[in-house]
Amino acid sequence: TDSSMVALAEGCPELTNINLCGCRDVTDVGLAALASGCLGLSGIHIGNCYNFTEVGLSALAEGCPGLTNINLVGCSVTDAGVATLAEGLPGLKNINLSSCDNVTDVGLLALAKGCPGLTNVDLSCCCNVADTGLGALAKGCPGLTSIDLAFCGNLTDAWLRALAGGCPSLANIKLANCRGVTDLGLVALAKGCIFLESIVLD
Repeated sequence: TDSSMVALAEGCPELTNINLCGCRDVTDVGLAALASGCLGLSGIHIGNCYNFTEVGLSALAEGCPGLTNINLVGCSVTDAGVATLAEGLPGLKNINLSSCDNVTDVGLLALAKGCPGLTNVDLSCCCNVADTGLGALAKGCPGLTSIDLAFCGNLTDAWLRALAGGCPSLANIKLANCRGVTDLGLVALAKGCIFLESIVLD
């Protein structure tokens, strides 16, 4: 609960990582408390928490500028929330937005602009992202090494070509149930991403 977050913030100022997955009673108030008391926070998992908004995310971005890892799987986060994180956390390395249905290309454009050092992105089951946002991510985050796009139905070969041209260090990619991907896209990927170690297609 929020009261627990207040207690942690007051009693554990050296906290660097916290996993709150499924803690549905944590709200913006709790996140703001963490942000004000645990300034060295570098990683937070708030997946499947539904009672916070971009207000709480803004507090985290402002209070914990050293955050490099954030997991928002299954949350109701919007493009506005993603933009808030992107603007406040330029050093972000890993972000999990799996099953965040409210995230669209607008959010990805913000990430591409604000977080050029991203290396690991999970967008699996994000049904509202498409080539435009993904293309911006490929161009803006050239150091990407891992990306999960399983069940992203709007993905086509055009984005794979952009990825192949923009992210030469890519090592892992998941494309399960991406029905818009054809042999042409995979050929482009093979030519451009010579360090690729793992690809999942089913």
